[in-house]
Amino acid sequence: MASLFLGVGRSLGFKVNYCPRVLVRLFSISKSDTDDQITDDFDDDFIYERIPRTKAEYSRRNSLPIDQPDEPRLNRVSIIGLPNSGKSTLVNQLTGLRITSVSRKVHTTRKNIIGIFNEGSTQIELLDTPGLVKLKHCVDFNLEHTLYNNPRLSAKVADLIAVLVDASQKRYINFLDYETFKLLSKHKDKKSILVLNKVDRTKDKSMLLTAVDNLTGRFIEGESIEGKERKETRKPLAKSIKMLIEETEKRLSQSPVETDLPQSEELREKLPKDLFNLYWPNFSKVFMVSALTGDGVDELKDYMIETAKPCQWKYNEKIVTNQDPQALAISIVREKFLDHGQWDTPYLLKFRIVTWELDEMKNLHIVITALCPKSAKMISIIGPEGGLIARISAEARQELIDTFNCEVRLKVIVKCTERAKDKVFDSERDKTYISKWNQKNADLVHKTRGTHD
Repeated sequence: MASLFLGVGRSLGFKVNYCPRVLVRLFSISKSDTDDQITDDFDDDFIYERIPRTKAEYSRRNSLPIDQPDEPRLNRVSIIGLPNSGKSTLVNQLTGLRITSVSRKVHTTRKNIIGIFNEGSTQIELLDTPGLVKLKHCVDFNLEHTLYNNPRLSAKVADLIAVLVDASQKRYINFLDYETFKLLSKHKDKKSILVLNKVDRTKDKSMLLTAVDNLTGRFIEGESIEGKERKETRKPLAKSIKMLIEETEKRLSQSPVETDLPQSEELREKLPKDLFNLYWPNFSKVFMVSALTGDGVDELKDYMIETAKPCQWKYNEKIVTNQDPQALAISIVREKFLDHGQWDTPYLLKFRIVTWELDEMKNLHIVITALCPKSAKMISIIGPEGGLIARISAEARQELIDTFNCEVRLKVIVKCTERAKDKVFDSERDKTYISKWNQKNADLVHKTRGTHD
C-alpha cells in the first residue's frame, strides 16, 4: 500500500520524500482508533525521530535521565586508522544512521564524533576519529590540532581499540603503519582488534590472508596462530620504539647520497629496516568487512556486544550521537563540497547557519552560507552558470532528507570574505608607487639630456 501511494503521488507530480516505513505506519492505523490513541502512537513511533531536528530537541534529549537496564553493560570502542580507511562509513553502518560525513577526500572527519547504539542491556559507544597523521604533517599543512590529538585521546579513554586498515591498498597491508604501532604500544594493556576494510574491492582474496600474516606477525593475543612455535618468515622486531626513533633521526640527518634512485626510494633506504617490518602481535581478533556493503559488519557488531564490561550506561537510550542537528547539516554540506570541489578549495571554506526553521508540518527550512576567503576561488566553487553549486545543493538536500526523515528546503549561499577595502587600498598604493616611479625616471631623463646638451 505504501509503495502504491509513493508511485501514484510521484506520477501526479507530488514531492513524496517520506520513507516507506512511515507510510506503512500511517496506513496501519485502523478506523476504530480514537484521536487520542493515534496521537499517542505518533508520539512514540513516528514524531519522535532518532536524530533530532532542532537544537532545542537535541538539548532536551541530553537532559533526559538515563534509565539503567538490569545488569547494564558498556563498551567504548575507538576506531582508528589512516585517512580514507573507511572509519566514518563503518560507524554509520554499525549505528544504522548517517551521523558522520563521508567523502572521497582525506581529512573529512576533523574531530572525534560519537555514535551510540544499544542492544538489550548493552550500550556501545563508537568513537569515530580523524585519520592518524604525524605531527609534522599537521604543521606543514596548517591543519587543526584535533587531527593529531583526537585519535590519541580516543584510544586513551576506550575499552576496545579497533584498527581499521584499507585492504584494497597494497601499500597498507605489507606492514603496520608506524603511527598506529606507536599508539598500540602506548596502550598495550587494552584489548585491540584488526579490521580489514574494503574487502569487496580486493580482487585477489588470497591477499587478505597475506595481510593478516603481515599485520599480526602470525600472532593473536600474543600466541602463534598455528598454536606452535612461530615460523620465521621475516626478521622479528628486536628494537624498541625509542631505539627506532633515535636511529631514524640519525640516518635522516646524514647528508644524502648521490644516486639515480627517486627521492622516496632513497629515503626508504635510509630508514631503519624495522620500520618496514612492523606488526602487532596482541590483536584479540581479526575481522574482514566491507563497511560500504555491510558484509561482515554483523560479526564485528556481535563481538563489540560480547566484550562489553559491566558498567552504567553513559547516555539515554534516545541519544544516537553527540552532534547537534546544525553541526550535522554543516558536515553534510561540507562533504558535498569536498566531493565536487577542486584541489584545496573545499578546505578553505567556512560554513555558517543563517536560517534554521521547523514549520508546522515538521519540515525544515535551512539556509547555509559558505564563506570563501579568496575571490579567485569563487569561480571554481560556483561553477559555469552556477551549475556546480546547484548540484552540490541538490545532493546535500537529499542527504538531509534521508538523515532527518522529513522534507527539507535547502539554500546554499557562497560569499567571499576578502575585504573590498583592502583591494582598493592595494590598487591605490600601486598607482601611487607607479606615478612616483614614472616621475623619478622622468626627472632622471631630463637631467641626462641637460648634461648632454
